[in-house]
Amino acid sequence: MAGRIRSGWVVAAVAVGVAAGAGIYLVARDSGGEDELPEAVRAELALVARDVIERGSTPGLGQAGEWRACGVRVIGADPPTLTSADQARTVYVWAMCGTGGAVSSSSLIPVAVHLTDPPTSEGPGDGSRYGPDIRRIFPERLQDAVFDDNHAAELEPAMSARVTERS
Repeated sequence: MAGRIRSGWVVAAVAVGVAAGAGIYLVARDSGGEDELPEAVRAELALVARDVIERGSTPGLGQAGEWRACGVRVIGADPPTLTSADQARTVYVWAMCGTGGAVSSSSLIPVAVHLTDPPTSEGPGDGSRYGPDIRRIFPERLQDAVFDDNHAAELEPAMSARVTERS
């Protein structure tokens, strides 16, 4: 009898542990991943964000009026539940941009593109400003995706294709 009671408690403890683990996984996934946007919407927002970044002056991506070509990865938007690109007020992306006529340099930074009139973009400052700027510019739900800066291999071909397209 004592063996059955102990094994019952073990099963109950394992079930509680599994349920708690699943809850932690869902919270972690929901609090730091990319927004789940329809692929067609994500693709359209990428084009809009790329064009705004290429025309504007985003800290870390060159000066206003300087030639640049960019590849972008959309990580989210506001509102996060949008179903069409025209509903977006802000698009959050990782951008890799080359500057100069022969692409003399390139930068990879997270950027918030505000779809105001006229549209604007902002990225984090360098050094000690980087972390606080990320927390100020990007919603908490996207910050893990923003701090994951492992996008160079993905964005470099997109930037290179854009350089060719714009040349």
